[in-house]
Amino acid sequence: MILSIGEILADVVMNSETGEMRAHVGGAPFNVAVSAAKSGARTVFLGRVGNDPLGKFVGKEGNKFPLGLILQKDDLRPTTIAFVSIDENGERSFRFTRENAADYHIEVDEKIFKSVRPDTVHLGSLMLSEEAGRKCAYDIVSFTRKYGAVLSFDVNYREDVFKSADEAKKSYMPFIKEADILKFSREELELFYEKDYLTALGELENPIVCVTCGKDGSIIRFRGKNIKADSVPVKPVDTTGAGDAFFGAFLAKTDGIFQTLTEDKIFDAARYANIKGAEATMYEGAVKL
Repeated sequence: MILSIGEILADVVMNSETGEMRAHVGGAPFNVAVSAAKSGARTVFLGRVGNDPLGKFVGKEGNKFPLGLILQKDDLRPTTIAFVSIDENGERSFRFTRENAADYHIEVDEKIFKSVRPDTVHLGSLMLSEEAGRKCAYDIVSFTRKYGAVLSFDVNYREDVFKSADEAKKSYMPFIKEADILKFSREELELFYEKDYLTALGELENPIVCVTCGKDGSIIRFRGKNIKADSVPVKPVDTTGAGDAFFGAFLAKTDGIFQTLTEDKIFDAARYANIKGAEATMYEGAVKL
């Protein structure tokens, strides 16, 4: 059982030629939950939206997918919006609108963990930009350890949300160190450690570290070894959510068997996750519900 906690929001994509705008449900930990559920894992997602038109849209779209959805409604704060720009190669950039937003005011208590009894808890990173969100994240880690679950964390750095990379590193580092399964992109790893990604990867002591390398596939650090898995060639339309699709699929293949994982199982999980990540680039939006 996977419990994913963090932001669920509206991704708004604008066509630069026509000015047409389209909204999709998104948010990295929600995308991870959808990918994990599609990959066969029992999955529950916990997030928070505003009691506003976008929050209603997000809730309606999210409920199209048959996963356990615990969606808190906030009467005081708005739903977060991510404005997404996509270039001719399908690569995306983000601008967030989330001042005093609902996404980092999630109410987490022990009742959720008692009812779900997760094997894996996936923690979203966007909440770490705010003090209220960091407090929530520490509570999540505490409950995860109390219930003996595996902690998953995706760095998923967004420069628009933090004043600087140094500020982000300060907020992220306690959770990077705590994670049992940790994910970076190749670029994030080099930014956070200011050295070649393979050198930085070799210095990390987490049980499992996943590094996504775009069209070059992924590298998984496991028991002191780097396990490389190739991707599959695709012509991307929109790369939004590709890393989330990868990580959700990887978590699905490792959920509940963390203590018995082998190099062969890790390779198979990474190869499968690469395929799911590549498939996610072939349509607009982060997830296909």
